[in-house]
Amino acid sequence: MTDMSEMVEKARELAKKHHDGEVRASGETLYQHLDKVYQKLADAGVQDEKVLASALLHHLPRSLTQALETIRNSIDPEVAKLIELYHNLAQKDIKQESPKNFNHNYIVQTYMNLAEDMRVLVIALANQCHNIETALTLPQEKRRAVAEKTLFI
Repeated sequence: MTDMSEMVEKARELAKKHHDGEVRASGETLYQHLDKVYQKLADAGVQDEKVLASALLHHLPRSLTQALETIRNSIDPEVAKLIELYHNLAQKDIKQESPKNFNHNYIVQTYMNLAEDMRVLVIALANQCHNIETALTLPQEKRRAVAEKTLFI
């Protein structure tokens, strides 16, 4: 698949099919969030079609049991792998345990070690960037968690 728009369009259709009705605490649909993450990457000059398609599909494993197989078969095996790695990274709870033991370099190195493919960190950064933009709609405790995670990414 060499046409970037074809791969991205297929990813867009799949994301819309599975996420358009899901509503986030901010009031936007999950699909709108995915599109904004995609747009952040595109606006930043990312041209890697697999990263852009992954941005649109990075929440699919939470909603669809056979998500990775579906992505592998209908979009691209490498996109499925990026989403699998993103999902694995997103499940890690890396945070400051106590102020006296906190080390920014440790957090950065931990994320870099966890990400087998650095493109996953690019997707995670764009996702977290949009999450912090909408954090004001969340209850205070969730806002704090989003802000803390944003600091570490």
